[in-house]
Amino acid sequence: MKTPQQFRRLPAWPGRRQMVLIALLSAGLLPSLAAHAGKVTYCCTNAQGHNTCGDILPQACYGRAYRELNERGGLIRQVEAPLNAEQRAQRETEEKRKKQADADALLEQRRNQALLGTYASAQEIDFVRDRALDQINTSSKNLQTKYNEALKRRNELNKQLASHKTGTAPKSLTDSIRANELDLQAQLAATEAKKKEMQQVIERYAEEKRRYLELKQQAEARMTAPANPAN
Repeated sequence: MKTPQQFRRLPAWPGRRQMVLIALLSAGLLPSLAAHAGKVTYCCTNAQGHNTCGDILPQACYGRAYRELNERGGLIRQVEAPLNAEQRAQRETEEKRKKQADADALLEQRRNQALLGTYASAQEIDFVRDRALDQINTSSKNLQTKYNEALKRRNELNKQLASHKTGTAPKSLTDSIRANELDLQAQLAATEAKKKEMQQVIERYAEEKRRYLELKQQAEARMTAPANPAN
């Protein structure tokens, strides 16, 4: 028969303190607590420019940046001074500016990747540009044809108007003349729009070609650049 001493002692169920330590360890907070386990000294530069320290945060450090030091004088952490309203606004503005700059840089990177993936060569950019210009030229010729027809119609209407005495032209004729003038104005406006579109296409593809060649040169420079020698 086994004596009581021969029975293995069962581990006790962890108490509240042990459970708290386990929870802190699981949360990754125990190392920071360990750093503060010893004596902590709080130091700052006071309003007079002198170093002020204490076992608790000195009153002279209130509202100022301060340092937490361990027993050996090593830095545990640096605490920034609280920001005033103007400083908070400046920080928010700077954060927004940086966020916008990062977004712009990412967009530019995507645009460059898309450009390099769209064209196989600079000559292909010229080909696509010329095809777009041909389409605009075709539309412009159609508009010119319609404009010439409207001009011919206006001459005919003017002849009809000349056959009537002043103030005796029928309403249907005056309505036709008014509609014809509106048609001529519309054709002229459409023709001017096509001219602007043509110029925009020329400028757009010129810029794309410039960027394409620049990106290609950068890629070639990276490929031909000598590798950094190992230290």
